[in-house]
Amino acid sequence: MKDLQDISLEDILPDNFKLDVKSLCFAVAFDEIYKIYTDKINKVRFFSRIDSLNDVECDLLAVELHCDSYNKEWTLSQKREACRNSYKWHLYKGTPFVLKDFVRKIYGDAKIEEWFEYNGFPYHYRSVVELFESALNSDIYKKLFVNIEKYKNARSRCDGIITKYSTQAKQKIISFNKVSINQKILPNI
Repeated sequence: MKDLQDISLEDILPDNFKLDVKSLCFAVAFDEIYKIYTDKINKVRFFSRIDSLNDVECDLLAVELHCDSYNKEWTLSQKREACRNSYKWHLYKGTPFVLKDFVRKIYGDAKIEEWFEYNGFPYHYRSVVELFESALNSDIYKKLFVNIEKYKNARSRCDGIITKYSTQAKQKIISFNKVSINQKILPNI
């Protein structure tokens, strides 16, 4: 049995068409075009070659895969992870698994703590960002919060983002973070 890319129309022509010059010329011309397009079709298997995609290809693939939290300013490795995991994140959207998996794969040193891990209110969570000799940037927090909101379920509430900063520098570092939370306390029914 032959693969599709190895088949030639000239080989599978019936005997009565092999004697016709027009049919034979069409078969030869078609084979050349067919080889070009079967090579392009083989490149469609993008999941096997995501690690070889460049920035532009990742951007286009993210549009095609409808990545909810894709950002063109991410690094190439973050873009590849978003494309690689897009289907899985859509399939399990709204579960703690997706929140934890998304944050771990895109932001690396960040993690999600559920309410029972820190004695919070039911259906609440918080994000813990561990920065090691990285610049403190408020955009990181905003983008993290916005992206988490896309994957969480509707009833869950974020209690805030906790920052753990560590360095090996021998200078004194003072940092202030203010996280404000507005909570509405509802009576038990």
